[in-house]
Amino acid sequence: MKKSILNITVLILHVFAFSQTEGIKWVKTTEGKTFEQVKTMAKEQNKQIFLDFFTVWCGPCRQMDKNVFSKQKIGEVYNTHFINYKIDAEKTIGIELANFFKVTGYPTYIYLDVDGNLITRRLGAEGEINTVSNMLVFTQQIINGQKLKTFTDYQREYDNGNREEDFLRIYISKLHKETKKTTPTELTMEWVNAIPELERFENKEDRKLLIFESNAKPGNEVYKLIVDNLEKFPYLHTKENKINWIKNGLNAHKSDSLSTASLSFLKEIYIHDFPEYGSVGVEYFELLEARRSGMSDKDYLKGYFDFVKKYHLKPTTHEFIYIEMLGMEMAKKEHFELVLPEVKKIAQDAHEHAVSQFIYVYFLYKSGKQEQAKVHINKNKDLLLSFAKSDKGHRFMPNMIKQIKTIEVGGKLNPISFF
Repeated sequence: MKKSILNITVLILHVFAFSQTEGIKWVKTTEGKTFEQVKTMAKEQNKQIFLDFFTVWCGPCRQMDKNVFSKQKIGEVYNTHFINYKIDAEKTIGIELANFFKVTGYPTYIYLDVDGNLITRRLGAEGEINTVSNMLVFTQQIINGQKLKTFTDYQREYDNGNREEDFLRIYISKLHKETKKTTPTELTMEWVNAIPELERFENKEDRKLLIFESNAKPGNEVYKLIVDNLEKFPYLHTKENKINWIKNGLNAHKSDSLSTASLSFLKEIYIHDFPEYGSVGVEYFELLEARRSGMSDKDYLKGYFDFVKKYHLKPTTHEFIYIEMLGMEMAKKEHFELVLPEVKKIAQDAHEHAVSQFIYVYFLYKSGKQEQAKVHINKNKDLLLSFAKSDKGHRFMPNMIKQIKTIEVGGKLNPISFF
């Protein structure tokens, strides 16, 4: 019996010890901790300060929590050298801090020295910090007080022959951010070839980089790499995502000022390589091209929803059709009904994001679900009115309070005006 109790005790202590080193330990605004308290803790413990500005609706914020901040190696470094302050930028203390630090997007990461002076800041889950190995390298520079590399430094290092896997991953991300263009094929393949073959598609961020930032033009090596390994790219396993990838590819190639004949050739390759969805992706691209060329709201709405019904697709949020519909007088009840499930998902994922909740209320109301719209307003009234009365709310959606009152009394809801 004593032996059993001893074994259990050892097991509990082992689990406790393990949990103590698993991931970053946060001081949180949601627990009432103020920035002044954090600065005091930093001075007392002689640590630097790491600020993580997030929102509940921010996908990249959740990905960083799951894939980077929860890892033991990161926890060991950050818990040793930093007071880690997690700040919900849309709640109480967090709103004031986001304004003070001029936060404009999420996630935003800010590093301060022991006295609260700025060391550096990063916006977004970019290549420099979006994997455990990259973040450890980046963080070590901060801990050691080294000068942080600029894009020029990375460019010089690349020109001098550095072709290491981790370096190339960061360099590609920096280049993409600097030029706003997809990564040249030769550079992408240099990076891919630097990754051991068995690990080539294991990292989710690497797969995203290949799909979204590389120049995967039909016929080149990157495109062939993706098409030949489709089973290893979960993003491309749904028909909606395949169709969007084809459409986005044609969009990217059109911006290269290709001739009509060249664009037609690319369309034929997509149709050949994706026999089930290639022609659908091409059709989607052509609809959006017509929209950009001046197609009326009425014709675009009809064309879009005819397209969705024809191929049994979910209305996509990629083209922000739901945002466009908010400002269209001719959008009909059946249009709102079709898009409502997607808008509901956005509202559920961002349950404390006032704009997402209001858009969901608007869609409920315009879908003929007036009572549900009123219930959702009552459920989120404090959140909605707090945002509507704020400076940000006045700037972003000046007629939001009027729209809320209209829904409550069952009046006619006019299109929403932004900014």
